Amino acid sequence: MKKAGYDGTNLKKLLHRLGGEIAELRVKAKLSQAQLAKKIGTKQSNVTRMESGEQNFTINMLDKIAHSLGKELKVSFR
Repeated sequence: MKKAGYDGTNLKKLLHRLGGEIAELRVKAKLSQAQLAKKIGTKQSNVTRMESGEQNFTINMLDKIAHSLGKELKVSFR
C-alpha cells in the first residue's frame, strides 16, 4: 500500500522525461531553443530549464509547446 502524502519524486522524474522529449522533438523540428521560445512566448532560458527538467509546466504551456512542434498534447492517468 502506498503511503499518504506526496514527496515530489515522481514529479521530478516526469519533468526530466518531458524535458528530454521536448528537446528531442525540438531538434527534430530543426528549431533552436530561442526559436521555440519565441513560438511559445517565453524566454530561451525558460526553454533551457524546461528541457533540463528544472521547470514545472502548466497544461497551457505544454499545449503551446506541442502545437509549436507539430504535435498534439495527450494527457492520461494510469
